[in-house]
Amino acid sequence: MLRLLDEALSVWEQHYSPGTRLTYKESVTGSLQELDVALPREAKEAIYSRSEAREIQERYREPIAALQDGDLDFPGPAAFAYYAIYNAYRRYVENSPIEESLIANQAMSALPEEQVENAFKAAVQNAG
Repeated sequence: MLRLLDEALSVWEQHYSPGTRLTYKESVTGSLQELDVALPREAKEAIYSRSEAREIQERYREPIAALQDGDLDFPGPAAFAYYAIYNAYRRYVENSPIEESLIANQAMSALPEEQVENAFKAAVQNAG
């Protein structure tokens, strides 16, 4: 799974490299929000270290709500990568009951079609 998350993070950072400034308007209050593009990397690092960083979950709260409300939108692959890392954080750090198959499918959906098979094979091989 971690191998697939590495691939997902790579896709995320191809779209939103560290230092990228991305803002969106939150429709409920009308406030301008800035997306923390480094959050997926920090969440993945917390997964690797199995250390719960309360601020990571709190920092995800607004962007996840904005995605669900349609205030924030990412290109398809970036959205899948963002959700894969977020859900993996919730499963492996917060012990939320999220199916591994959902996380794997989201991570693989972030990849170009021609890379999915090799990424899956590499992930299975690393797991064994």
